[in-house]
Amino acid sequence: MTRHRRFRLGRGVVVALCTSVVLLEALLFGAAWILSRAETVGQGRVVLEINEGTAIRNYEYLSRGVLFQSGGGGLLVSAPSNPVSSPNVVSGTEAGPAGRIQSYQVPITAEFFINGLPGFVDFVSLDLTSSTSLSTLSAYDQNGALLVSDSGAGPDTLLVRFTGHIHSVALTGGPFAFDNFTFDGLVAVPEPSVTALAASGAGVLVFLGWRKRRSNRR
Repeated sequence: MTRHRRFRLGRGVVVALCTSVVLLEALLFGAAWILSRAETVGQGRVVLEINEGTAIRNYEYLSRGVLFQSGGGGLLVSAPSNPVSSPNVVSGTEAGPAGRIQSYQVPITAEFFINGLPGFVDFVSLDLTSSTSLSTLSAYDQNGALLVSDSGAGPDTLLVRFTGHIHSVALTGGPFAFDNFTFDGLVAVPEPSVTALAASGAGVLVFLGWRKRRSNRR
């Protein structure tokens, strides 16, 4: 009678294989992040100091990485008596009987894009006018999950920071107006997550524990 020999990998081999998989995953993720950083070399910090014109179409700054939205579609530039940096400030718009009208309380959102792909930044800040009431700047990831927020009133600077993961921000509350919309670190993919890599390592440990229990039953 022919006896068949069972081939079994040693524990050391299994550990080496699993470790290699985790390292490969980390390298691929890191390579994607490095390539995305290479796409944006030289952009660095972007400050949108609005100082001319009377209206901002929602796509007007898309070439700089930002898509603005408010109730009326775009934003409105005005020249009040208390500008942050003379002469103009920015506020939202909403639909009126004869078209868009200025609104100091309609939420304003800004989404980030690069080369037609969802973009992610390290931080966003803006300067509120001195007459702005309590307002909140909130940062969200690509799935719309809240990352961090900052609240204040004029003439505060609101700043939200969540390195490499902010896809959009929303300014709410008010009445408000602002200037000097600033962001930094625009990339096409979020930075590698420590949580994701830790989860991969946990998966290896679970697999090894399962294999050990299975071996002890024999």
